[in-house]
Amino acid sequence: LPYSQALSWIGFGLLLARAFIPALRPLSVVILFVFVTLTGLSLGPYLSILLMVDPRLVIVSGGATLAIFGALTAYTHISGKDFTYLYGFLFVALVAMIVLSLIQFFMPFGNTMNTIMNYAGALLFTAYILADTSAITRQYFAVNDASGAALALFLDILNLFLYLLRLFSRRD
Repeated sequence: LPYSQALSWIGFGLLLARAFIPALRPLSVVILFVFVTLTGLSLGPYLSILLMVDPRLVIVSGGATLAIFGALTAYTHISGKDFTYLYGFLFVALVAMIVLSLIQFFMPFGNTMNTIMNYAGALLFTAYILADTSAITRQYFAVNDASGAALALFLDILNLFLYLLRLFSRRD
């Protein structure tokens, strides 16, 4: 689906713009809204095809994402622990995943490495949910930056869902 890739690049551009104008509250809310809309439009056709082929795949991936998010959010609130110390490790892991993905684009890995990358991605964004939820509950995001907090959790949940979708689709 050709327009889907274009929407993804536009969304990436919006993320970059959001990084440079976090303090402008009305504009950051508009950017969040447009980004989430473009993400839905770009993923919609892919998910609708998956729903036609194997609806269980989308349901199980979505259910697992919901369960992981709910459990980690509850754990963060109940334990009262501060998981923001993970940010440094998570950033390094994210950069490593991006570098490996770029290498894979030019020199495709085998199935085993793809599976390892998918597990690593799922674990990475699970940890990001833990850290971002902890940051939100401790108000480490700027006081007027609810859209930044929403965007962080949206990206965590979306990426976890996509990695789980890849993992569960490889189980056949």
